[in-house]
Amino acid sequence: IVADLSGPNWEQYCNDSYRALTQPIEPEIPTLLLQDIRELFTRRSVDRIASRDLIEALIVLEDAPWRSLPDGKKLSGAYIAKLLKPYGIHSEDIRFGDDVRKGYKLSKMEDAFARYLP
Repeated sequence: IVADLSGPNWEQYCNDSYRALTQPIEPEIPTLLLQDIRELFTRRSVDRIASRDLIEALIVLEDAPWRSLPDGKKLSGAYIAKLLKPYGIHSEDIRFGDDVRKGYKLSKMEDAFARYLP
């Protein structure tokens, strides 16, 4: 009613705003990455994951955007690092048996999981 009395186009502006505010919001790419990484840690019951293994696991997820990135590039350790940097998460050298590889520890991600994921 207020929109009707406010003049032309206000009813449309109000309706458009209402629809925009009530649409489900897709998680942003960094948040989606956190969700997928948490799921991988949970599903695999591990406390660390090598960057290469993480990339391979993310690429095969059915409904995730990791196979085809917006810029046409392939998922890489550098891209993952860029997305995780704002959360204070960094890859590090981790021992896997006799090998030392770049990767991520669950203990370094738990704070971001608790803060930013439902």
